[in-house]
This record gives sequence, structure tokens and C-alpha cells, in this order.
Amino acid sequence: MITNSGIEVPSFRFNNQGYPVFTERVTTGIERLDNMLEGGYLRGTSILITGSSGTAKSTLGGAFAQAACLRGEPTLYISFDENASEIVRNLSSVGINLTPHLQSGLLSTYSNRSKDRSAEEHLVQIKALIRKHHPHNMVIDPISSLIKAGGQLNALAVSQRLIHLTKSEGITLIMTSLLAGDNPDMEATPLLISTIADTWMHLSYMMQGGERNRALTIIKSRGTHHSNQVHELILSDEGISLSDVYTSGGTVLMGT
Repeated sequence: MITNSGIEVPSFRFNNQGYPVFTERVTTGIERLDNMLEGGYLRGTSILITGSSGTAKSTLGGAFAQAACLRGEPTLYISFDENASEIVRNLSSVGINLTPHLQSGLLSTYSNRSKDRSAEEHLVQIKALIRKHHPHNMVIDPISSLIKAGGQLNALAVSQRLIHLTKSEGITLIMTSLLAGDNPDMEATPLLISTIADTWMHLSYMMQGGERNRALTIIKSRGTHHSNQVHELILSDEGISLSDVYTSGGTVLMGT
């Protein structure tokens, strides 16, 4: 590709000696979720958050970005098909205030329509943003939008290279993805990257008693034990919380 900075080839070679491996934990931004993951995410790993529209995938990404900035770590938030300023406004409704971190320069945002460029061009742009901002943490919301930029196979290849790129840089990566298909109970991603992500969390709706409530499950987390319980995810003006698990007759109770 011919870019403003010269010719770019969206295929990167990585150190054959492997990636830096960390045992340090970084907080998810939600105390109860940290407990479910035995202290939070492992630094330098890739985390995939799946769910249908409205299940709070972006909210979990925003909570992580805010916590990273509060630690004083440069963070990059990349959004596809939604303006970054809208995301900042929407997150403020659940107690996540990213504006001070944007003003201080700790948080950098980038947004673009996924259809405006090919998946490879998005990858080159992300690489340039990493070179410019040197982030310790990064959020891509949603990575599944890359399918609109060249089809599933192309998007899958770019996503895999992106994960390898962030691992080689020691960046903790949060990716959100819409579910594949229309079945809300289907735990699959259109990019099929769940197999290479280190941690996979799934958000879903549970409808009972005339209410629709959000539920969070940790499907896997490499290198650490994790909770296997389904917790209700609650959004309020004060922030994000995960409720205690209540069961009756083998059914998890949620909501009122």
C-alpha cells in the first residue's frame, strides 16, 4: 500500500524467540470481575468479549481503559462504525469518565468506518497508531467489523496478525465482537478468533419474570483459574457491578 509515510506491507515478521510473558495482573476495572479471574487479566494477553448488541461489550472495554489510565498507563481505544466522542458520552452514563484522560493525553482514541478501508489498511493504520502512542493497553470495539472491510477470511487473517502484533509489543488487548448468527445462546464469533484469544468472556441476555437482564460468563482464561458461575451484570449511574449468584430449583435468579 502507498501511504502518506511511504510504502507499507501489512505483513509483519515477529521474533522467533517468542513473546514476552508476564505474570503481572491488571485490573479489569470491575472488582468482582477481578475476583472471578483471580486478580484480573494477565498483562500482555488478548481478551475477547462477545455478545449480542446492547449486552455491554463496549462498557467492559471502557471500564478497562479507565482503570488503565488511572494507573498512569497510555491506552489506545479504537472504535469502528461509531464516533469516539459518542462512546465517551455513552460510557459516562454508567460512571465511566474518560474525558480527563483524553485531556491529559494518556488515552488516545481513533474511529473510522470499517467499510472505508480494507482490513489490511486498517491493520497498517493500527500499527502506525501503536508506533505513535506506544500504548500499554488497547481496546478494539468491535473487531468483528473488519468483516465489512473485505470478507471473513481476510478479516480473520488480519485479526490473527493483530493479536500477534500486540503480543510482541507486550500490549494488553481487549477485543469486542458481535455474535455469529441470530441465536442469542450461540457462543461463537464470526471471525472464529475465540480459539486464539487468551481469555474469552461471553455476555448474554436472560429473560425471565417479565425482565431482560444481562449475564456474564467466563468461557476460558489461559494460565489462570476462573469462576464458572453465571453472574448478573448490572449497569447503573454509579458504575458496573456483578451480583451475587442466587439460585432456586437449579435456576439462576436475576433482576427484581
